[in-house]
Amino acid sequence: MRSNTLKVLAVDASAEELTALRATLRELLPSTTLLTALDGASALMLATTEDPDVILLDLALPGPTGLEVCRRLKADERLKDIPLVCMTAQRTDREHRLQAVEAGADGFLSKPLDDGELVALLRSMAKLRAAYRLRSLGREELAALVAERTRELELELVARTHVEQALRESETRYRALVAGANDGIFLISPEGDLVEVNESFARMHGWTREELQRLTLADLDTPATAALAPARIRRILSGEPLTFEVEHLHKEGHSFSLEVSSSLVHVGGNPYILAVHRDITERKRLQAGLERSDRLASLGMLAAGVAHEINNPLAYVLSNTSFAIDELRVPGAIDDPPRLREIVTALVEAVDGAHRVRRIVRDLKALSRPDEDRTSRVDVEKVLESSLAMIANEIRPRARLVRDFAGVPPIEANDARLGQVLLNLLANAAQAIPEGHPNRHEIRVSTRIEPEGRLCIEIRDTGGGIPANILARIFDPFFTTKPVGVGTGLGLAICHSLIEQMGGEILVESAVGKGTTFRVLLPTVGPSQHAAPTSEAPVLLRRGQVLVVDDEPLVGKALVRLLSREHDVTLLASARDALDRLRGGEHFDAIVCDLMMPELSGMDLHDEVFAFAPDQAQRMIFVTGGAYSTASRTFLERVPNIRLDKPINEAELRRALHTHLAERP
Repeated sequence: MRSNTLKVLAVDASAEELTALRATLRELLPSTTLLTALDGASALMLATTEDPDVILLDLALPGPTGLEVCRRLKADERLKDIPLVCMTAQRTDREHRLQAVEAGADGFLSKPLDDGELVALLRSMAKLRAAYRLRSLGREELAALVAERTRELELELVARTHVEQALRESETRYRALVAGANDGIFLISPEGDLVEVNESFARMHGWTREELQRLTLADLDTPATAALAPARIRRILSGEPLTFEVEHLHKEGHSFSLEVSSSLVHVGGNPYILAVHRDITERKRLQAGLERSDRLASLGMLAAGVAHEINNPLAYVLSNTSFAIDELRVPGAIDDPPRLREIVTALVEAVDGAHRVRRIVRDLKALSRPDEDRTSRVDVEKVLESSLAMIANEIRPRARLVRDFAGVPPIEANDARLGQVLLNLLANAAQAIPEGHPNRHEIRVSTRIEPEGRLCIEIRDTGGGIPANILARIFDPFFTTKPVGVGTGLGLAICHSLIEQMGGEILVESAVGKGTTFRVLLPTVGPSQHAAPTSEAPVLLRRGQVLVVDDEPLVGKALVRLLSREHDVTLLASARDALDRLRGGEHFDAIVCDLMMPELSGMDLHDEVFAFAPDQAQRMIFVTGGAYSTASRTFLERVPNIRLDKPINEAELRRALHTHLAERP
């Protein structure tokens, strides 16, 4: 070897192999000069003209073969002292190795090449080449050189032994770390086979490690998770680390939630997916509690505003009804047409005010109801209108409210959750603007369809804006710039989580002194369905026997007044009395029954009656104030009976009775 430069001639029919070798030597032996040949003829020519220090020769060459090239090199007096290392992918091909030894090979390397073995062998062969060049120095010099080389080889052997020992210790520590981890860890093949799992993964799934290694990922995924798995596997195998949530099946059959962090690894040159699983069932339960708490906090914040919105219509409802009562008590009032018209006008206005209160209560009920996981086709602009109505009292003293709705199509979502998000964003927009100068500020709420097809809800305010150092953290849990006791810092974090669960994203732009814009992007489910209003044909009902069961006397009396013009109505304040009369053989065409009552509820009455008179149980129409318990939600999902919300709308009640009392042709 001349000076510090090592000249290597590599002969291989694969250009890719030679390129990889060049990269390896450039990294590990940067002073190496690499000569390459793709066939034996070129190799013989380069060996003659370039005088390399070492020759790496692949035995699998097209004619002349590697063995023929080896024989020619060793037969040439000028070239026989060049150390020659044969490369072969046949690690156990003893016949080829013997033939190469007979042809004069000085060493072997097995493919794929081990970097450490390659470097050590090249250095050894380079020194052997130097020794050949120094043979003329005599036996003593040669003996010293051999002794020196022997010592070097011994040191290299000791070093290699230490490296191998360190690798074994590292592997032992790694296995102990994986085995003792609280998180589940597994290694899967690109085809989804479970190659290796740790004890925690086996324990959380209810299987043994041996049982799991006979399963595939598809055996553990729920159908919803399995549908997403192929795309995720492709992304991970392309080199993209992914973190996501899945639902897995336990050996006993129930499903549970997991958070997965996965990445691509190579073992023995083969690609695998390494995934760490964490059971987040409890975390999701706590998150659901936080979401409910945030929703209740939003309701608390709106209490004053809602009271204001209710008190306005309630004021003229009470005034108008009092006026009508006083006027009707005057003798001859109904015989005085102008006076009678004024009474009717007052009552009509009172009904209108009652409907306003009803809409506010409906909107509050939609925000606070606990059925978080139900989804349906949601008209976003209706949810926006409800949220705006509830927050109007916060906005009014601060800014002009501008609506810019584009008539967007529906989305598949949970309207309560979406309302919670929009209400939170609208509240933030209002609180970003000081009170007192509404003519100077604006909150603009708009909807549109983005070019890529997603629905965009944009809430833009002209408030103080958010500094850049804070903007990056606004979606972090418990981060807040509000004073202690004013907000938990959970609102925007929960908004972000809820929108992600709906398959969307939430974006924010802000500039100090200019305002803030939030954009909620959600997938749509189809074209806008705005059916033209149709006039309903009048419902012709036969006169029937109707039973009303309600423990609130005034509600019961109101229903009797509403129905008695067209039907024979029996009013009972106790479900127990109703049960006794039905057991006694009385039959009714329809039973309008309150859902929640003391002693015996409407649900209990239905189940009792169904046991001896299923036809009567099927004729029950339930009315409810909307405060659902877990039992009542389960009951209403189980039975097909009609349900009406209080306050009862006369048209809705007539449609419900139509089921049981319509005239048959």
